[in-house]
Amino acid sequence: MLTIALPKGSLLKDSIKLLQTVGLDFSDFLDSSNRQLQIVEPTGRAQGLLVRAWDVPVYVEFGQAQLGMVGYDVIREKKPKVAQLADLGFGGCHLSVAVKASSSYRDPIELPAHGRVASKFVNCARDYFSDLDLPVEIVAISTSPSKSCRSTVPSNSARLPACLRRSSISCPPVAPSRKMA
Repeated sequence: MLTIALPKGSLLKDSIKLLQTVGLDFSDFLDSSNRQLQIVEPTGRAQGLLVRAWDVPVYVEFGQAQLGMVGYDVIREKKPKVAQLADLGFGGCHLSVAVKASSSYRDPIELPAHGRVASKFVNCARDYFSDLDLPVEIVAISTSPSKSCRSTVPSNSARLPACLRRSSISCPPVAPSRKMA
């Protein structure tokens, strides 16, 4: 039986709709009275695991699911040893470099070398600033910086195109490495 890791949250509904187009129905996950985190769909061909989006690649990489549906941002950030099979064409967000509205900085390249950058997306931020050849200290935080700031996100922010999020299907690579560090 095929096991599919499905993300809780904003991608769930579209993921279920897409799976319905291939004859797999996990719509029971959308029923607010259903508290199950694992269901077998009506045909018995597959089971779904309802997990946090950040956990989807972990379930796939370590064999608890053969297929997972998750945002590209999660794949880029977690860097799991999985193959990205397809862009599903839904979902989407962007990451931004933001400074105080009163700041004179208008472009990320203007930021001083060795400054601090707070991000939930540590690897994406590190890759982005590395591509700019701008050494910065990345400070990991567990919430969105805009939520942790006292003021709103300023209008002078720049998008990080390297981490644009698209939903994708992932599965283990053809020759998976089970070695754990």
